[in-house]
Amino acid sequence: MSVSMHLPRDAIDVVWRFFDAVIEDDRVALASLFIPDSDAALMQELFGTPALIAASGMLRGPCIIRIERLLALEGCIWLEGKQLSAESEETLGHVVFRVEPFGERWRISEILPWRLEAVHYLTERPDPRTDDSVAIMLLSVGLSISPSAQLDSVEQMLVETMRNDYYPVTVITRAVRMWRDFKKAGAIEVLPDGAWAAAIHRAATLLCLLDAPIERFALTYQVEVSEARRAYNEVINTLRITYFDERYSPIPDPNELVRHAKRMGAMEDVEITEHEMLPEEPEA
Repeated sequence: MSVSMHLPRDAIDVVWRFFDAVIEDDRVALASLFIPDSDAALMQELFGTPALIAASGMLRGPCIIRIERLLALEGCIWLEGKQLSAESEETLGHVVFRVEPFGERWRISEILPWRLEAVHYLTERPDPRTDDSVAIMLLSVGLSISPSAQLDSVEQMLVETMRNDYYPVTVITRAVRMWRDFKKAGAIEVLPDGAWAAAIHRAATLLCLLDAPIERFALTYQVEVSEARRAYNEVINTLRITYFDERYSPIPDPNELVRHAKRMGAMEDVEITEHEMLPEEPEA
């Protein structure tokens, strides 16, 4: 797809401003380039500039970046940059930026160190054993919570535990978003902080299309299983969390590309199926 296809100049300029701000370690400028509460903003809040350096592939060394491809979806544009060696112009890797209109400007909502295809197809993601940027994003290795992060006690134990368990950065940021959205939704039942951390951790794991019994998370956070069950059911029912939920799931929604194709006049006979809610836990 051609980059010149109705692409506002500001949508590309925000990417260049991002690299300038990272090189200068200008945290104020960086914050102004991100959609509030987006994956990119949460990644900076939780892990600071080191996570942004990894996500943008800057660990691969000095390079020239060329924006060569884009994918325009409803409400956002994915831009793919090819990273070329400054000396030999050998391809070092790729990075994608999700940019969205925010007010009168374009801002960044997500940054990932791979090609466009890997945004929607997990099998296209590079091997973390061969790329440090990918290893950090997929396994959260080498990252620590930023000293400036303002986390409550649930977030603190949740982020530390998930990072120690090598969850992907995107899973951790979206787990924090889940907890914050839940807190905003209304009165919270009086339960130990560990029960809420266990609940969010369990829901985030299910959204990775993995499963583990609630007992495991209760043990991890040292709370009663009944408390973890109550907290988990309260979270998923309050937020109405489904599989492939765009707010919290790190797994691409298979319906997104189908909806895009339908808007373009293709795949008209393909039905879009509604995703199921996460399963409730039986309470004794």
